Amino acid sequence: MNSEPSIESQLQERELGKLILKSSGFFERFGLTLVAVLVAIVIGSIGYIVYSTNQTARLAAAWSDVEGTTLPADMEALAERYAGTSPGEWARLRAAELRFDEGMLQVNRNRAAANSEFKESQVGFEKVLAENKSANILRERALFGLARVLEATSNADTKPAISKYEELVSEFPQSIFKPIADERIKALASPETKSFYEWYSQQNPKPESPARPRDGLGGALGLPGLDLPGMTPPASPSGSNSSPVKSTDSPVKSSEGEIPPAAAPATTDTPKESATPKDAGTPDPALPPAPAKPEAAPAKPETPAAEKPATPEASTKPADSPAIPPQP
Repeated sequence: MNSEPSIESQLQERELGKLILKSSGFFERFGLTLVAVLVAIVIGSIGYIVYSTNQTARLAAAWSDVEGTTLPADMEALAERYAGTSPGEWARLRAAELRFDEGMLQVNRNRAAANSEFKESQVGFEKVLAENKSANILRERALFGLARVLEATSNADTKPAISKYEELVSEFPQSIFKPIADERIKALASPETKSFYEWYSQQNPKPESPARPRDGLGGALGLPGLDLPGMTPPASPSGSNSSPVKSTDSPVKSSEGEIPPAAAPATTDTPKESATPKDAGTPDPALPPAPAKPEAAPAKPETPAAEKPATPEASTKPADSPAIPPQP
């Protein structure tokens, strides 16, 4: 048998029906707007996720670039490239610190180069301080670096350096640089330190001129400082060494088993002329024609005084040719 619905269920159905009727009119009027808002929220969430991912990758690449760079100029380029980011700020600070270190290396070698590095370093530290107004480690290190630059470039006026050291101690009382800052404040206030910096600022060391190269061919080409070892030009008649290069090495000695220089060839005996001269136009049939007289023997080559070469055996004289009667 069917039971009738209770009063409570009837009231709930009525209230629910009223709510549905009310909401149906609302959705009819603002349904499209709600859908558009929901779509915008979804798209915005996706865009934020993509941006965060790209930003994280960009920062990771920036940190990698900063860690792999050691030159001040490259650090300054990274600071401009990643301006407004934490890697960019650290790159600017490191560039200023590297400039200061390079200036300290050059201060006793090349004062002009050192002052140039100090100037660039000061500009870098001041930019870091301008970008970091609140107390953080970047500002702490920038204050300490700027104070050191002002001390290195001070004359007798050490007040700017003292002021920066005092600012560092005031803003960062627990700083690791505080003991050094306190010691420098006390030292810079003394007359001896002022006198030293006044004298030191007047010094102007310069780099030495590079030495002339000595890698050969100087004497041969007439260039100074380029002499080959073991080779010197012979003296000219005027006493100057302007003639071509001539070796001064001692002549090579002939070792055992080597062939000594050839001696002068022996001259051949010429046939004796008959006592009674005959007519030059009539040959003697009993004698062969006289051989031509050999040319003068070439001069013997000079041999080293230290060791004389062995003299070859004397060549035997050629036997007299037999008399051959002329053919008819």
